[in-house]
Amino acid sequence: MEITINEEELLKHKVHWGHTRRVFHPKFQPLILGEVNGIYIIDYRKTKYMLEKAIKALVQIIKNKGTILFVGTKEGIAPILEETIGPLQLPYISHKWIPGLLTNFNVIKQSINKMKHLRSMVLSGEIQLYTKKERVKLIRQLVKMEKKYMPIENMPLPHAIFIIDPAYERNALAEALNMNLLTFAIVDSNCDPSNINYPIPANDDTPESVSFILGKIAEYLKQAIIEMAVQEHRPVPEFKKTRFLTIKEYLEKLEKEKKAKLEKKEEEGKKIEKVEVSTEVAQKEGKPTGKRGKPAHHRKRTHPKRSHKKTRKTTGKTQKSPPSSESNKTE
Repeated sequence: MEITINEEELLKHKVHWGHTRRVFHPKFQPLILGEVNGIYIIDYRKTKYMLEKAIKALVQIIKNKGTILFVGTKEGIAPILEETIGPLQLPYISHKWIPGLLTNFNVIKQSINKMKHLRSMVLSGEIQLYTKKERVKLIRQLVKMEKKYMPIENMPLPHAIFIIDPAYERNALAEALNMNLLTFAIVDSNCDPSNINYPIPANDDTPESVSFILGKIAEYLKQAIIEMAVQEHRPVPEFKKTRFLTIKEYLEKLEKEKKAKLEKKEEEGKKIEKVEVSTEVAQKEGKPTGKRGKPAHHRKRTHPKRSHKKTRKTTGKTQKSPPSSESNKTE
């Protein structure tokens, strides 16, 4: 798989714009091309080379059946991450970093199992056993947990982590370094690239540059996933964006289930009414009817009734008859 990135596209999407002198990190100096009006310009040629190198490493991890965790929780960056990485069914975090996700993974797994249990309660209709107040409380808890854990619910402990702006996501970077994971990151002029295995020097604040870099990464990762599926004779996965349900949508689901149950009961009641009407017609015509309201000719033939009367057993002793009234008179 050849990976090529056009330099003109990098400049078009404003990947080369850095930060001002006030927030400049000294270890980023080798990746600087120049300065314009107090704003540092990133060397786009090094960006191209490092981005191609990072994509090759990411594709290799996917081919080796490894897992990559993507992290980007900034307001303008989170929706881009959901649109590009979400359809690939790869784990990502776009709302808030979960403390202890990597260092305390077993405890986080317990809360993910709790979320799955709540979801199964809602989908199976078991939640209808609770009161209305308790239902709303549980659904509200489920919606919050899904935003937090749904993109990582099937994730094992990852082999690598991809961070957008490691200066902002310092907790994620610290846990990844503690667990000795491979680190990939989009690094701006205010970040330290020495802690990262595959840094990509680029503008990590504007949505244009981030969407361009993530789009290129998603494009090549998608090709790798399709190639693996074809080689292993598996069906190609459907690339769909993960969608989070709101409280209203969950409540609407419950109402639909209620309506469906009521409709079933009404249909059963109509069937019983039809049977009753048929018995009334049969009675008017003089036809005999069975015990359950059905005509006698529809009833299955059974054995004739047997008498269950108990017969008294007579003993060998003769019982004395009571004295008659005539004998009393003679006396």
